[in-house]
Amino acid sequence: MWKSISIANKIWLSLGILCFGYFITVAYSFQSNRKIVSDIQYVSEYLLPAANFSRSAMEGFDEQVVQYNQTVLFGELSFIKTAGEISEAVQQSLSNIVQLKGISAGKASRIKELREQVKHFTKTAQSVYGASVSQSTGKDANSGDASEVKMLDMAEEIKTVSKELALLSDTFSGDLNEQLTTIGTSMQKVLWRSLIIFFLVVVGASVLIIAIIKKSVVHPIEETVGIVETIAEGNLSTHIDVKSDDEIGHLLRALNKMVKNLTEVLHLVSDTITKADSSASDILSAVEEQGSIAAEQSASVSEITATMEELAASSTEVAGHSNSVAAISGDALKKTKEGALFVENMTANMVEINETNKKNISDVVELGKKTEEITKVMEIINNIADQTKLIAFNAAIEASSAGESGKRFGVVAVEIRRLADNVMASTGETSRKIKEIQEAVNHMIVSSEKGSKAIEKGLEHSTETVAKLASIVEGAQATADAAKQISLATQQTKTATGNVLTGLREINQASKQLSGSIELIGNISKVLTGLSGSLKDLAGYFKFKQD
Repeated sequence: MWKSISIANKIWLSLGILCFGYFITVAYSFQSNRKIVSDIQYVSEYLLPAANFSRSAMEGFDEQVVQYNQTVLFGELSFIKTAGEISEAVQQSLSNIVQLKGISAGKASRIKELREQVKHFTKTAQSVYGASVSQSTGKDANSGDASEVKMLDMAEEIKTVSKELALLSDTFSGDLNEQLTTIGTSMQKVLWRSLIIFFLVVVGASVLIIAIIKKSVVHPIEETVGIVETIAEGNLSTHIDVKSDDEIGHLLRALNKMVKNLTEVLHLVSDTITKADSSASDILSAVEEQGSIAAEQSASVSEITATMEELAASSTEVAGHSNSVAAISGDALKKTKEGALFVENMTANMVEINETNKKNISDVVELGKKTEEITKVMEIINNIADQTKLIAFNAAIEASSAGESGKRFGVVAVEIRRLADNVMASTGETSRKIKEIQEAVNHMIVSSEKGSKAIEKGLEHSTETVAKLASIVEGAQATADAAKQISLATQQTKTATGNVLTGLREINQASKQLSGSIELIGNISKVLTGLSGSLKDLAGYFKFKQD
């Protein structure tokens, strides 16, 4: 299951783990802050308003007492009225404290009592200080002693109420300070705990993410780089074990497929090179054999040409002396027998030349077939070169997609492609040479056929000459009467000999051309053999399993 997950999903899973840890930290902080929030709500809804109201009540009562003192000092009733209004505000502040939600029943009862005490004090103070103002204005002179006594009692009551209000304010202020200190301490503890938990979660998630990335990405990439370097060195026998189904696994499968296809192509190239090398060797052997035969034929034709030149000279001499045949008939009979024997030998030689010429024509035709086979081999080599270029192009694309690690393999692909271009150029040049050879062979065939016809014609004339010479031998006594016929036959023999000599010269020239063509084919075969060796060396650079 884990091996089939893609790398991107693994990274997202790691980030999800990190987010989950952060969520746990936030949840813990929220749970820890609930008590702090409750304490803050208690402070904001009860302690802080109570402290403010108690302080206001205390300060208001002090202001009320100041108004009463000013009433005594200035003797005006307006200060009493103001003191009454302030007393109502003090009583309202105490009532507000009682109405708060968080107040306890004991404190509420105590504050109510204090409010009633303030209310009673205000009522008494208004009566006492009002009487004091009346006394100072002379309206009630008999009550002066009693007012002083009541004012002394009011002073004691003022002290008591002020003390109670101060104590109430100090109580709420102390509770507020204590609660705020507790909240601050709790918040600091929660903050440190949250930071520690968050740090641990982040560190743990980071370690897990690093482990996942290292196991899923770094290690497979390092193994892939090592395998690619091995392949770049020419070792195609390596098989990659794919252990995951993520992007790295897909890459390794594609690499396995590429190695397999390249191995198959190299097998095919190696087999084709072997066949081409064998064909080139056969062609070279055949060409060498044909060269040897052509050399022998050339020597034979040269010898026959020399003989025919002698025969032409003899025929010329016979033609020159044909008028004196009658005078030297006895001697002519002897020479005619010798000429008959010579013509018979010439006829035998002509037959042999005719057979040799036919054999040469057959060999030339066979040579044409061999050149056609060479053309087929060139087509096979061209196809191999095209496939090699296509393979090199695909290999260059794969090397460029592999990045830095594929540069070496890219160099090999470029060299293979360059070799394929050289092979195509060489095969093109070879094809042109073979075409020239084929044209020369066709020309030789035509020339050989012409020579064959000339030889057959010369053979016919030689046979006719033999017959006529036989007649001359039989009719030696009638030499004088047949002198004209002998002269005519001698002229025909001279013409036929010239034709034969011309044909032999053409055959000699064709034999030389054939020797040159055979030598050219031999050189081409050697070039093909060298190219086959180069391809073998190049294919030998790669190492792969033999099936």
